[in-house]
Amino acid sequence: MTGSGKTSRLRYWLRQAAGLFLTTLAVLIIITAVVVGIGRVLIPYADHLRPWLAEQISERVGQEVEIERLQADWPRLTPQLNLYGLRVGDIDEPVLEVDRARLEIHLPDFIGDQRNPVRLIILGLDLVLAEDEDGQWGVRLEGGAQLADRPARDQML
Repeated sequence: MTGSGKTSRLRYWLRQAAGLFLTTLAVLIIITAVVVGIGRVLIPYADHLRPWLAEQISERVGQEVEIERLQADWPRLTPQLNLYGLRVGDIDEPVLEVDRARLEIHLPDFIGDQRNPVRLIILGLDLVLAEDEDGQWGVRLEGGAQLADRPARDQML
């Protein structure tokens, strides 16, 4: 076999690999565009998810959860669910009440298992780093808000 035969065979396989790579890339771009397009079409109907989302969060935190209003946005590859009037716990004694929070779903994080693709971001939470009477530093909520007393670690579910 001559040297030019090996070169032409190598070129053939390189062209095949490049074609496969470009085809795969094109398919991924098209699938991503379709998913984002469907998501953006469904954004006006996001508030219909509110009861289901409150139930899912409630199951995970082990407390009653109420969401007054739900609004969705989809910038880039990160759909966002804005939760207004989020309350965790009983109506009379909530564990946490937040005017606004946001759930972000990072679609690229679904590839691989390094990170949780869903993040909860609490907006407008004023925290102060302060020293208590015993000289211990800690975080407290500003504006008189309080978190409910948490059970001891061995009493938690």
